[in-house]
This record gives sequence, structure tokens and C-alpha cells, in this order.
Amino acid sequence: MGGVGTILFITEIVVENIHLVSKRSKIKALENEVTDLKAKLYDKSNDQPATPPMPEPSIEKTEEKPELPAED
Repeated sequence: MGGVGTILFITEIVVENIHLVSKRSKIKALENEVTDLKAKLYDKSNDQPATPPMPEPSIEKTEEKPELPAED
């Protein structure tokens, strides 16, 4: 029983390490893809001309109505 347990334990360690190596390679590939996409986005933002600032909205003054004399 001890020998079978040891073989199963060693097999689990080997399979686990293979799984970790594959996940790390996928993570590294995805990190490279993210870096490439960030670079493309940065390049694209620099290619576009800067938009001119929007003019400030003007505030219209309303004419004040004269006060009516008080009725007695």
C-alpha cells in the first residue's frame, strides 16, 4: 500500500507541474498580447489630431422688469 501511495503521489506532483508550466506559458502569451494591444492603442491615440477645446457657453442676461408701483 505504501508503494502504491508513493507512486500516486509522485504521479500527482508530475501532472501538477505539467499543468503549472502550461498555465504559465498561457499567462505569458496573454501578457504579451495585452502589451501589444496597449502599444497599438497608444500609437492610435497619438495619430489622431488633438481636438480643439470647446468654447465656453455664453450666459445670456435677461432684462430685469421694472417694479410696478404698489397699489393703495
